[in-house]
Amino acid sequence: MDILTNLVQHISSDSILEVLLRVMHGPPEDSSYGGAVDMARHWVAKTDVVQKLVDVLGHDHTSCSVCPNDFSNAAEALCSIAALSSTSPLFVQLYSEGTVRSLLNKFGLVSEISSFCRFLITSSVDTLLL
Repeated sequence: MDILTNLVQHISSDSILEVLLRVMHGPPEDSSYGGAVDMARHWVAKTDVVQKLVDVLGHDHTSCSVCPNDFSNAAEALCSIAALSSTSPLFVQLYSEGTVRSLLNKFGLVSEISSFCRFLITSSVDTLLL
């Protein structure tokens, strides 16, 4: 499982991104790999690769230690996960409440979303009371 973490640490390389995408997507459904498809998906699902990719988005990109490709390649990998079937374990991880909250935190949007939700709730209650 540390293999995927190591791949994410080198996400600035387009070649590493390609390998990571292939591992995350697993073998094609119609391949002759049989049960290996399910085994590969369950193996990847047990990792924290989605959270590691989200963490890359939160790095200080003005720092010299962060490669410019880190952010774009991590975003591409997350978009690739978002395009997976909703039954994919990685898709489920990406759309989990904790991951979405973490993404919103990275971009400073949690307080804005909370304020908007409070506004919607208040508006709904006011409408119901009328």
